[in-house]
Amino acid sequence: MNIKAGIYEESEIKIVSERITMKGEGIGNTMIQNKDSSCVLQIETDNIFCKMEIIGITFEQVNIGTSIGDNALVMIQYGEINLIQCSFKQMNSITPSNVPFVRNYCKNTILSQVSFNNSKFNSINSISTIEVISGGGLRLERCQFINISSASVIKADLSDKFSDLIIRDCKFHQCTNTLEGSIVVANSMVNNPTISKVQQILVSSISTFIRCEFTSNIQNGGVNFLGNYFQIGFVQCIFDSTSTISYSDQWNNLNGNEIKSYSFGGCTGNASSETISISTTGSLYSSIIQAINGKTQGGQSLLTLQIG
Repeated sequence: MNIKAGIYEESEIKIVSERITMKGEGIGNTMIQNKDSSCVLQIETDNIFCKMEIIGITFEQVNIGTSIGDNALVMIQYGEINLIQCSFKQMNSITPSNVPFVRNYCKNTILSQVSFNNSKFNSINSISTIEVISGGGLRLERCQFINISSASVIKADLSDKFSDLIIRDCKFHQCTNTLEGSIVVANSMVNNPTISKVQQILVSSISTFIRCEFTSNIQNGGVNFLGNYFQIGFVQCIFDSTSTISYSDQWNNLNGNEIKSYSFGGCTGNASSETISISTTGSLYSSIIQAINGKTQGGQSLLTLQIG
């Protein structure tokens, strides 16, 4: 399906074809707006094996929803959906939206070269730009998120086997987040003690970040891992002083600390210098190794230790 240049006001597009490509004439030329519904695109319920590509289209959110339970602008509930060289924006970025741009339930969804710019979401009600529902997964490649105000840019629940969040060559810049991270990843799965460690790793969720940049964020940039530990990795990522990596208390154990210790490679940062004290009499840090790991995890910073 080739979509010519122009602005299209649509109530709701329901995909019934099992194989379909929607191709516009570029994000500066082909624009689809949601008119009467918070949702402009979704897969029909009986089209569970849909394979769909969407190329070169801007999705503009006009209807921001009236309640928190309304459908997202794009609902991905079935099939394998790829968005390529697309853009998402809002007509009115002053009034916060009650629904995300994308709500994804599927494991094989891919967004490649997709931009999200100058948008605002209802952070009081924990609305994020992209939501990955439990049972789903997501792969992002060369995407950018610029000047986004929301609960988090991406909120992903990976509480299912083989649910992965793979992010490569993406930028998160000038974002304001209320959930302590541009990306918030949750996992409620408990590791099965009756199977081997190798088997646990094979079926567990994975979240990796390759050559991603978290810079100049206004509030709570970086990544926040909630719930139980699982496999993560950061390779050649850049964090500045506005972005951090944080973990819930469930990561503070032998397995969680082991994962954190080998999950970083070639990452850089320019966090501000900090001086901390180490004491064996009840201070926050009781060992030099603990202090270094606690203050430099996920980036590099100048750390001055006062011992005694």
